[in-house]
Amino acid sequence: MIQVGNSSSQLTKEKKMRILVIDDKQKHRDSALQTLKGHELVIASRFDQAMGLLTKEAGFDAVLTDMIMPTQLKPGPRQMYNPDIPAPYGFVIALRAAQLGVRMVAMITDQNHHNGPMSAALDYLSRYYYPEEYIGEHCISTGNGVMLFVHAPVIKEYMENAVCHYCNADGSYCTACDENGRITGNVYHRKDWGKVLGDLVAVADGTWTPPDHP
Repeated sequence: MIQVGNSSSQLTKEKKMRILVIDDKQKHRDSALQTLKGHELVIASRFDQAMGLLTKEAGFDAVLTDMIMPTQLKPGPRQMYNPDIPAPYGFVIALRAAQLGVRMVAMITDQNHHNGPMSAALDYLSRYYYPEEYIGEHCISTGNGVMLFVHAPVIKEYMENAVCHYCNADGSYCTACDENGRITGNVYHRKDWGKVLGDLVAVADGTWTPPDHP
């Protein structure tokens, strides 16, 4: 699925940007529309869509991508790899975007570093959480811009009697909802793409400073 979105309010002081967002989860695609208001958005849900959209002629100012996505089969012997295991396509998408000269690029995962080897390895490039106070030192210069590989900052939302997004009410053991499949209270489960973009803009323009904490 490819979505194109736009709105009238502007997120940053920067000019309106053309941004490609890639994520296979609907909740994160929805949060992109919410947190990146004011920019021209192209939103994709699959690796092949992203690679088809990433061209020099596309004119993207920023590319923001998920890390882990469902594996897509290519022609060749099926036994060469396991198609049932999700793949870290986000690294390829991010590197291809930088190769094409996109100024601001970020790969943003919501996978806990205890739940996957690639997410755990990502700790070497940033932190096991969104390192707001260290973003300046974790950004990678690409010559004409910056690149970031990071665990996602999330939006705080209040939900009442909502389906648990951790276990999806499947009856499995879950400490988030005490196994009843429902949640009431503050939850943190959707990516804050706007926060990442704002930090990338500040680092790229040389205006980023560590936040003050009381």
